Amino acid sequence: MYMSAVRTTFTNELMKNSVVDFMSKHLDLTNGMMMCFRCHLSENQILNIMVFPDKETRERSEEHTS
Repeated sequence: MYMSAVRTTFTNELMKNSVVDFMSKHLDLTNGMMMCFRCHLSENQILNIMVFPDKETRERSEEHTS
């Protein structure tokens, strides 16, 4: 398994919630992703953790979402 984590800080809580909603509907569990979960660190910050079967699948997923 290969995990990728991204911590993101938004300008406000509304922007954070909008992006989380979009990601939940359109990006989670796509392009070979096995699991995705988020930790809400503060009202405007999240830690997004994605799990892939291997590094190559993660790299291909990144190409599709760029």
